[in-house]
Amino acid sequence: MAKNILQLLGFILLTSYCTAQEFSNVVDSLGYKQGRWIEYKPLPTRIVKNGLEIYSSDSSTSYFQDLYFYEGECYLEKQVGEYKNGLREGPWTLYWPSGNLKGNINYLQGIPFGEFTIYYESGTPVMKGNISYSCNSKYEAYDENGNLIRVIEGVPEGLIKNF
Repeated sequence: MAKNILQLLGFILLTSYCTAQEFSNVVDSLGYKQGRWIEYKPLPTRIVKNGLEIYSSDSSTSYFQDLYFYEGECYLEKQVGEYKNGLREGPWTLYWPSGNLKGNINYLQGIPFGEFTIYYESGTPVMKGNISYSCNSKYEAYDENGNLIRVIEGVPEGLIKNF
């Protein structure tokens, strides 16, 4: 009996130690986020301007929060990645509320940079490309069936504001 209790306590301690190491969500003495974090970003299901829908949760349309009105419900997008000195660094993974993969985005000193892919909830890519801070950024947008609908080149200012 005592052996079983000790094994159970050992298992609980090991499990809590492993879980604690997965996401630190630690703020250092200067107030900067450090290490691996899990965050939730509230996003609207629809955004309208002058009665016209300009964004839905599974589209690739850019939007600016201070210029438009939100309608309908919001959902929480799970975001997982690393912080270094308070800035996002390296690969971040985004998830739909269902747990399905929503995207992969790389960050360099807090700014989206490099390869990225965003997915519809079904798993089909919405958009993918490479973000750089010169005129040679290029990304592709797809419909829900995976068909290429447009190629966009240039500085991705509107796209970056969404990440």
